[in-house]
Amino acid sequence: MKVYCLILPLLLLASALSGCHHKDLIDEATPTGEQEIVFDWTEVPDANPSSMGAYLYGDNQEDVIRFMFSGRDGGPVKLPIDHYCGIAINTDNASWLRMRNHKDADRFELYTDGILSLPVSGYATRSVPQPGNLNESMVSPPQMIWATRTDDLTVESLTENKKLVFRMDEAVCHYTVDILEVKNIKSLDGSGVDGTLSGMAAGWHPGRKRASDTHATLPFILKADKAAGTFHAEFLTFGENPNHSYPHSLTVYLILKDGSKRYYTFDVADQITSAADPRHVHIVVRGLDLPDSVSGDGGLNPDVNDWEEEDIDISM
Repeated sequence: MKVYCLILPLLLLASALSGCHHKDLIDEATPTGEQEIVFDWTEVPDANPSSMGAYLYGDNQEDVIRFMFSGRDGGPVKLPIDHYCGIAINTDNASWLRMRNHKDADRFELYTDGILSLPVSGYATRSVPQPGNLNESMVSPPQMIWATRTDDLTVESLTENKKLVFRMDEAVCHYTVDILEVKNIKSLDGSGVDGTLSGMAAGWHPGRKRASDTHATLPFILKADKAAGTFHAEFLTFGENPNHSYPHSLTVYLILKDGSKRYYTFDVADQITSAADPRHVHIVVRGLDLPDSVSGDGGLNPDVNDWEEEDIDISM
């Protein structure tokens, strides 16, 4: 029996937790020999996935062959003689990670689900204002993914044990946002606010080692340091779309102590597109004047859409 690569995240998680090194998913009539899959972490030595998956696309195989491993090292597998290209990813992110087009190594895509509400305020994403006329879907930021593609995997003998090596690397980008010199931050209700970043890639193609063509807005949490007058956030993304340049707007949604709601929009496209390291992007905004409003008992009403807009010119 061969595996049809329609992989559900829960099945991935179940396989990972079972501790099985692999599943024999090849026709019993096909001669196989024992080989060894090895995940090489030289480029990312601190990576610590609890389970890994390898997907092998053979020249003479009708379907994708999938192997699952607990831990990060790999292990023995049985394969027929063939030339393979392979995709490897960590599979311990089953609760949030989604996959599609698994049968095609070039179209294989990792992506995240859409979200219905902002993480801090709980406001419905369909009701909060978005900058411009993007009307982008709002999706969850990815968590850590390590992935790679290897084309030079050849099994020439069934009696000679061969190591099939996947050299792993990160498939996500690290983004940091700092908003400095925030005036009247004492007006803020709570210790955190919602932020969003538009125009980001909505997925990742491990077989192409690049972000997908689709774009979306990512929400994240900005933590307030009221003593320093700053907001800070760190989150992961799939990076920029490789073929298109979409507007990158940083939007901050604030709830003040008097119950009023404001959102501030910053154009941060230049900071993203000109980043020295596109895998590690640091967005910095200086100067945000909040109203001096400290009265009232606050309180949120997610059905009210009376947001007041503020467009801010960035001072870096």
